[in-house]
Amino acid sequence: MTETLKAVGGLDARDGRREPAVRMAGLAKSFGDVQAVVEGRMEVFPGEVVAVLGPNGAGKTTSLHCLLGLRQPDAGVVELMGGSPTSPQVRAQCGVVLQNSGLPGTLRVRELVDLFRAYYPDPMDTQEVLDLAGLADLAERFFGELSGGQQQRVYLGLALCGKPRVLFLDEPSVGLDSVSRRQLWSAVQRVAAEGTAVLLTTHYLEEADALADRIVLFASGRTVFEGSSTEMKSHFRRRLISLRPAGEPDLEAVRDSGAEDIEYVDGMLSLTTARTADVLRTLLGAEPVLNDLEVRGISLEEAVEEVLRTSSADLPAPAPATSQPRPSAKRDRAAERLDAASWARMVRAQTKAEFLKLKRDMAFVLTTCLLPTIFFAFFGLSQARNGDPEAMAYTVAGFSAYGAVGVGLFGFGVGIAAERGFKWDLLIRATPMSPSAYLSSRIVPAAVFTLFTLCVLAVFSTSVAGVRLSPAQWAALMGGLTLGNIVFVAMGLAIGYNLSPKAAGPVSTVVYLLLSFASGMFVPLNQLPSLAESLAPFLPTWHFARIGWGAVGIEPGFGLTSLLVLTAYTAAFTALAVMGYRRELKTRFL
Repeated sequence: MTETLKAVGGLDARDGRREPAVRMAGLAKSFGDVQAVVEGRMEVFPGEVVAVLGPNGAGKTTSLHCLLGLRQPDAGVVELMGGSPTSPQVRAQCGVVLQNSGLPGTLRVRELVDLFRAYYPDPMDTQEVLDLAGLADLAERFFGELSGGQQQRVYLGLALCGKPRVLFLDEPSVGLDSVSRRQLWSAVQRVAAEGTAVLLTTHYLEEADALADRIVLFASGRTVFEGSSTEMKSHFRRRLISLRPAGEPDLEAVRDSGAEDIEYVDGMLSLTTARTADVLRTLLGAEPVLNDLEVRGISLEEAVEEVLRTSSADLPAPAPATSQPRPSAKRDRAAERLDAASWARMVRAQTKAEFLKLKRDMAFVLTTCLLPTIFFAFFGLSQARNGDPEAMAYTVAGFSAYGAVGVGLFGFGVGIAAERGFKWDLLIRATPMSPSAYLSSRIVPAAVFTLFTLCVLAVFSTSVAGVRLSPAQWAALMGGLTLGNIVFVAMGLAIGYNLSPKAAGPVSTVVYLLLSFASGMFVPLNQLPSLAESLAPFLPTWHFARIGWGAVGIEPGFGLTSLLVLTAYTAAFTALAVMGYRRELKTRFL
């Protein structure tokens, strides 16, 4: 049975008078030998709410990720507003609530809204977003302090802040109480009334029945139904009958008349049937009066269950797409680039957010930024008592290098791995934010915290230990280490993209301490085992520390050899980071 399904209001949504905001035709996607989507198709028109339903493993999430550009289809067409889902210009017109994603717990709700507003060219006002998503009372709360339902409202606000033409909601009401769920429904109905196309995946069939103009049902990787909930239910003539007979009914006769799923419990008879008149005639023939009689059509939940257990040959066919499926076009990388103004706007906002995250991370501040000064207090003060200015200068330079390495390694490596762990990167990928803008935004905070680390050490060593360096020496020390720290930023990226979130922290700590000791940052190499002295010229930390030693007049200073070694290490770490990034891209997003 094939039919053309109508949109709400009687307008034929597929008569060519409107272009779909969301279009999927002939979608196929596999993961190894597993065919996640065999043939997915759907269309969502402006101002329309479409609910995607289906059991776990039916292909809903994979289809949604293809529509968002998070997965690359093997075949078929996916289009948003006629363009590629991976285009920043297209993503700038979309809002997304993902079921499995995360946000930094150390940012306030208002700060998150301001950050996401910067991703879009013409966003809503911050207060309007807070009011629409019911977040006004939570604006100054940290995201990590919110309940699950409150966090879900934050995700909705972030999805709405760019004034989306297409809104994707993946299980948006999970964790919401009944009041919050009604507020969510109200917000969805409001944006749909303003012309936004809304695509909703949900396990709450009540939600789909209340919100959706049409339903798309997936089963075994295929779209098996597309139409309104009323149309879905009308395809099945089965009725549910319940009554309380005066005496015990003849269940065999009732079954012979066409009844199914018969239950007779505590004097109450319930059954389903597609032959309502025959069943009622049999019941009335045996008993003229039927108490508490109720006859109703099947619910949406029952209709969905019926569809899923009906063979695909007997199902109502999905309506044809507005145009024939065509092979997925090759990605246009040039069209996916951000313009310079948008890129700069995103970098500024993301830089502010990264700075706030590091500033509020007390473990990072204490163990990475202040630990070099604490170590110097143990090593440097004893040298001050011995009155050895050269030894103190050596120690100051060594611990300055040690602190700079820590900021680059932990600020990037552990930070990126942690964000991968709570899937902050997944949500970022669904926005117009480009990877280059995201990574660039981390450079300024890393430089600021490197300088902060060195300044704290400089103040302590000067005021308490009596270290005497000229302003030019301090400038050369801080400037050289801050600029040269790019090699450990690259190392951090390599660790962050190649190790699991749980392994990145411990591995970074071990590598950090071993390299620092073996390079003579804590004590001179001639006081270490001969093996360390032999290995030091091959370590990036030793050549990096020579920047500091050279700045304070301690030999060996920084020269061409050290520059070449650090450049080679930077290139190698960058290559490892790119390999890890591409491997993860292929595993999680292609």
